[in-house]
Amino acid sequence: TYSLFGYNIRFDVSKYAPFITERKIPLRSVIGELLWFIEGSVNTDVLLNDYRCSFWNEWASDATRTIGPMYGKQWRDCNGVDQLALILKTAIAKPTSRRMLVNVWVPELVPGDDAPPKFNPENGLMSLAPCHFSYQLKIYNIRSDFRIVNLQFNLRSSDYFLGLPNNIASYYILQRLICSYLTRKTGIRHSPKDLIATCGDI
Repeated sequence: TYSLFGYNIRFDVSKYAPFITERKIPLRSVIGELLWFIEGSVNTDVLLNDYRCSFWNEWASDATRTIGPMYGKQWRDCNGVDQLALILKTAIAKPTSRRMLVNVWVPELVPGDDAPPKFNPENGLMSLAPCHFSYQLKIYNIRSDFRIVNLQFNLRSSDYFLGLPNNIASYYILQRLICSYLTRKTGIRHSPKDLIATCGDI
């Protein structure tokens, strides 16, 4: 493994969509996985049958057909808190807040290395330690009728060729969905501006 640590990649998505062109992005699967996260599901049969995405088949428990309490579970039900709904409510009520953050790193649910990943959900654990473990919004009031929305996501570990291009595409689409939702709910146009990937181990 060739490894770098601590890099930041910034895209101005007001000008272009940050789809890496060095390889083909499986956009249908990327969108399907994102919708699966938003739905709050961790069931890989749902991901495959409803969204035609097989990203997580290798890591799913044969017994539970899930990846354990990972991304979708933590986005929508982290110890009873719907984190995604909370940041959207905050963005509407207090758009200058510095607390619009979703976190999926729950130490007691992160597995060790003592069992194959697909056995972890049977013990109530995540199949794998989350790679992209949090994201944060920052909104700026430009005019009374216009706001820009920046999104930063953080990666513990990132395969530059395989995973990172999909992560960038996924969070860009999430950023646009959030802007569309906030525009509809407030009547104020929200536009994506900066998308930032902060990478630990690359």
